[in-house]
Amino acid sequence: MINTTKSGISLSLLMGDAVVLRQAIAARMSKMDAVDTESIDEDALAELYEDRDALQRLQDYIQHEFAEAFGTPPPEADASYENDLK
Repeated sequence: MINTTKSGISLSLLMGDAVVLRQAIAARMSKMDAVDTESIDEDALAELYEDRDALQRLQDYIQHEFAEAFGTPPPEADASYENDLK
């Protein structure tokens, strides 16, 4: 189980929960990466980049904590399952 006591929100995640969360983050990042950056204004683009960076940090953190908690890196996170939901 992943458990953190750092300042901020504390989450305890089972292995499967961590994998699902990483998949959801990857799906959101994939949608962000597909945005036509020429079609949005500078403020929206800056917010998009900030949100994308925050998601990447969260993805990296979960990956690190997963390896620490379970002794193995998590499965590769991608947005491939998203097509199954349509």
